[in-house]
Amino acid sequence: MKINKFTSLFATCLLMGLTACSNDNVSDADYSNSAKDKDLTGKTSFSITSEAKTRTSGVYDDSGVNFYWTTNDNIWVKSGSATSPTLTASSSNNITSTTASAKFYFDGIYTAQSYPVRYTGNASNSGNTVTIATSQNQDEANNATQLGTVGDCGVGTATRQTDGSYKFTLSHEASYITFMPYYSKEELAASAVVTQINVTVANGEKLAGKFNFSDNGLGTAISSSSSNSVTLTLNGTSSTTGFPIPKAATASKNAAIMVVAPGTYSTFKVTYTLYDSVTGTESTISYTYRNINCTPGKNQKISTDLGMATYTSRKSNYYMWDAKSNYWDGFANSQPLLNNHVSTDYAKSSADSRWYNTAFTKNVQTKAINSCKDQPTFEALTWYVSEAGSPQLDKTTLWVFANHLYVGGIWIKKQSKIPGFISTMSYPTTFTWILGKDAPFSVNFSGKPESTVRSDYFYLPALGKYTDGKLTGLGVSGYYWASTPNPVNNGDRSAGYGKVISANCLRFTIDESDIDNVYVRSYYERYVGMQVQKFE
Repeated sequence: MKINKFTSLFATCLLMGLTACSNDNVSDADYSNSAKDKDLTGKTSFSITSEAKTRTSGVYDDSGVNFYWTTNDNIWVKSGSATSPTLTASSSNNITSTTASAKFYFDGIYTAQSYPVRYTGNASNSGNTVTIATSQNQDEANNATQLGTVGDCGVGTATRQTDGSYKFTLSHEASYITFMPYYSKEELAASAVVTQINVTVANGEKLAGKFNFSDNGLGTAISSSSSNSVTLTLNGTSSTTGFPIPKAATASKNAAIMVVAPGTYSTFKVTYTLYDSVTGTESTISYTYRNINCTPGKNQKISTDLGMATYTSRKSNYYMWDAKSNYWDGFANSQPLLNNHVSTDYAKSSADSRWYNTAFTKNVQTKAINSCKDQPTFEALTWYVSEAGSPQLDKTTLWVFANHLYVGGIWIKKQSKIPGFISTMSYPTTFTWILGKDAPFSVNFSGKPESTVRSDYFYLPALGKYTDGKLTGLGVSGYYWASTPNPVNNGDRSAGYGKVISANCLRFTIDESDIDNVYVRSYYERYVGMQVQKFE
């Protein structure tokens, strides 16, 4: 019996042209649908036209992302009449690994000059519906082998050849988004990765779910299954792995491809989940776009500079109280930059310019004259963190220090935005400097101020402190020196806690178990290395 061939090649490219996916064969143990070593008598095979003709390119460069067939892929052919059509799925194929070309076999003999062809996804059991998944996974950067299982689809027309075989070109009908997030301000450690990307559009807009499918492509959404959100998890399902964050957009390092339904979306919010396995920090950063048009068969490239603030330059802002030189001056290469790391290269006597200012007169506010001279006074600090200053603790906003990710900080109103601010008089109802007592405050975790008032605030990150060369509290607590000393304590270290020569400071924490999470401290030993940072 004559065997007709219907040969098909699914090698269109993803529009917006990333570098092509690897052509290396990927082993797959499941050959249940493969035509390898099977009797093809009485079957018709369909194959694709030239691979080059089935590629499209995008708008950002002249390269392209290729689609590849994988085992368990199948296609549908529509035969019969217009009033009584029949959709038939291919019964086998010749695919034994990931490949750019394939043949699909159908039981029986096909004789018409042409047939509509549909691709509705890997191992699809329906020729007239397509499901765009709300949860998608990609295991390797720039190798989106998942597309066929999460909503990729296409249509074409198979044309009979002189030898009785059929060929067709497939046109993709879903829309695709290629994400390439990066961070340009400094090189991030390998432990800092993107673990998930979520896209959420306006309520009522259908980004994913089950859709009707015809020879014309995707149709209306089946409302009971539609969703306005899609989440792409990177590197499997683990929350502790992901794709790296390069310093510039680099497809080979972290290109992540999502399938979505075509359409114009009025709001298009992209949320990246970032994780640092060394610091244990996990949080999100979001960007919202307007009127994004996702075209059938086309790709939107979103290469976003994540833009988190970096405070790495402040590693030289740690000082013992009012020292002339910073805590690690001359020893920057041995400075510990991770929590609980320690170095012995810290100042140990007043002969070192990094030693604290030892000036003291009991009950006299002898202010700083060196590194801390421009820091706020004890009295000024009480205004900054009182209700007048409307402080807001923040445990979600991401920032970078020494190549690692952290969260934790406090938003404080600028002096010019605090009514009645007086730097020489404590905020009413709080302790005065002369009492030598700490002033506690309970501040809400309100996060970042609303954008309409954010310019009224400045931000202090939780950069921790050094004690005897050991770094603690980074990403948890903030310590900022004041310009004023403690009024009563002048003992050396052997005098014991509460009696050692000390100075005032601001201390806050994002530890929610601490009810009084913000203090204007009257007492903190001057030998501790804290941040010296201008208050606005």
